[in-house]
Amino acid sequence: MRVAYDAAPLLNPLTGVGHYAAELYRELSAVDGGPQLRLFAVGRQRSAPPELTVRRVMVPARAAVAGWEVARFPPGEWLVGRADAVHGTNFWVPPLQRANGVVTIHDLTFLLHPEWCTPAVRRYRWIVPKVLGRSAVVVTPSETIAEQVTAELSFPRERIVVTPEGVREAVVPAGAAPAAGGDYALFVGAREPRKNLGRLLAAFKGLGDLGLDLVIAGPAGWGESDLHEGVNTLAGGVRVTVTGYLTDAALAATLRSAQVFVFPSLYEGFGLPPLEAMAAGVPVVAARAGSLPEVLGDAPFWCDPLDASSIGEAIRRSVTDGEARAVAIERGRARAAGYRWSETARLTIEAYRRAATG
Repeated sequence: MRVAYDAAPLLNPLTGVGHYAAELYRELSAVDGGPQLRLFAVGRQRSAPPELTVRRVMVPARAAVAGWEVARFPPGEWLVGRADAVHGTNFWVPPLQRANGVVTIHDLTFLLHPEWCTPAVRRYRWIVPKVLGRSAVVVTPSETIAEQVTAELSFPRERIVVTPEGVREAVVPAGAAPAAGGDYALFVGAREPRKNLGRLLAAFKGLGDLGLDLVIAGPAGWGESDLHEGVNTLAGGVRVTVTGYLTDAALAATLRSAQVFVFPSLYEGFGLPPLEAMAAGVPVVAARAGSLPEVLGDAPFWCDPLDASSIGEAIRRSVTDGEARAVAIERGRARAAGYRWSETARLTIEAYRRAATG
């Protein structure tokens, strides 16, 4: 089976969608008798890694996608070649002569919460419905998003395949000893409004007696005024370190030394960072929002993401309640063990087969 695979997320420093595309590509390539993958990309990202051969349209992705959607010419096959299925790993497949697209819809932030999105992301409100019209199958990382795609975009549920993500070996090696635990709480993610960092910092104003610092890891985003204002108003000796983007090796080391992982995000389509923290044996404080309850189960210390005091209380309990902390660690490692990229690949191949056969 020949599958055209959108490699554009692989051509930038990897974050959420990039990690998904990279891990899935690695697993698909390792399957005996698996699909023959042909990589394509639209955009002016950095050069492709030397081990990858990528057919590319070297023009700005925003302009290319918008123009292509309006003109619907040339047909997408001009870029992707002959394929039994065309997998858009990041919300989009080009206009196709045959409706054999498989598109991954990671979340519906652009539709449900446009106020948390940049103008570039908000344009998905008119692009994604067009993409769904030429897609045989939609792939989502969680049942939560599958249900939202059906409810909000009227896409048939029977044509959606849920493919949960897995724990990355580079971040949490198999058989690694539990995290040691240090003197800081760790947040990992791009710094943007839906990550709720303003309330996280507000929560820390009441935690100065814990001797717990805060490390915020991840790439710069947009709308960071709450972050800067929160840092400026913190008192009580709490130190905030903003590391910027971390490589997998640096993330693994930073995670292993965290006392607690904090993730008060207002909306997630899956929740890979807290899942990897659980796999590493770090207790997690998470928001009861989006897909996080579905993915993380009964392992986290749950909080209300709209209430800074709730976030603070959950952090305090995760540090001071030894019995609850031990249970959270045990439940977290057990829960995370059920998420494997090999299973993501198996389910995705099933989506390809369905698209190829109509």
